[in-house]
Amino acid sequence: MQDLHSLNGTYVDGRRIAPGQPVPLEDGACLGFGHPEGYVLVDGGPPIPHAIDEAPPHEVVEAIDGRLSLPHPRTPEVVVRRHDDRWCLERGRERSMVENGDVVPAGSRSWRLRLPEWLSSTLDVANASGAPPTLASVSLCLVTTEVGDELQSIIVSHGSQSTQVPPRAYHRPLLPLARARREDPTPLEEDRGWVEQSTLRRELGYTTSRLHVEIHRLRREFAAIGIIDAHMVVERRPHTRNLRLGIGQVEIRTASDPRG
Repeated sequence: MQDLHSLNGTYVDGRRIAPGQPVPLEDGACLGFGHPEGYVLVDGGPPIPHAIDEAPPHEVVEAIDGRLSLPHPRTPEVVVRRHDDRWCLERGRERSMVENGDVVPAGSRSWRLRLPEWLSSTLDVANASGAPPTLASVSLCLVTTEVGDELQSIIVSHGSQSTQVPPRAYHRPLLPLARARREDPTPLEEDRGWVEQSTLRRELGYTTSRLHVEIHRLRREFAAIGIIDAHMVVERRPHTRNLRLGIGQVEIRTASDPRG
C-alpha cells in the first residue's frame, strides 16, 4: 500500500502511513481511506484464472496451482496454463495459445476463459530496467540456523533489489528441494534437481495432502511479492510425480555466515 500524498490520508491497521512510503500488507489488514477504518484485506493474492460455462447455470471452474483444467480438475480434457508469458491450451499432445475471453469446448460444453494479465507486485522488486521478475531472473538465498538446520529467513533478489521473507511453516519443502537442485551433477538444466514426491514426503514427515497444501501456499507467497511465473516455484515434471525447485539460482548458508 502506498499513499500518493492524498489530502485525507491512508490508514493501515488504524495508523496513518507516510506519503510515498510503501507499506507491506498481510491478509486481514484493516485499511482506511480518509479515516482509520473501512475495509479489510481478505486475500492479497493475484487474481485466479477461471472459466465460465456459457450455458445456465453458468458453472465456474477455477485454476488450481496455476492450471485450469476443464471440464473438471479430476477429469480434464484440456488444461490452460501460463507458458513463456502467454496462456497455453493443451489438449492431449496438441498445444495452442489462448487469450482472455476465448471460448473453449470441453466435456460437451463451451467455456469462456477469464485469464488475468500477470503484473508485478506493488512491492517493487524489479531491476534497474524495470522488467518484472521471473523465476529465471531471481535468485534465492536460504538462511538456516547453525543448530538444527532450520530455515531462519529467505532472501529473494532481483537485480539490485532484495526482499527478505520471514520464515513460515510451509517453507520447509524449499530446503530439501534447493539442496537437490544445487547438488545434482546432471549437466542438462531440464534434468537437474528432480525429487520423487514420496522421497520428499518421507524426508519431511508429511502426508500427501500436507505437501500439496504447503506447495500451494509457497506459490501464492511468491506470486504476492511480484514474481509473474510463481505457479512454477515448485514445478512438477509432466507425466511423473517428480518435483523440483523452479528457481535455478539458489544459495544456502547458515546465519553465522558473515555474508548474512
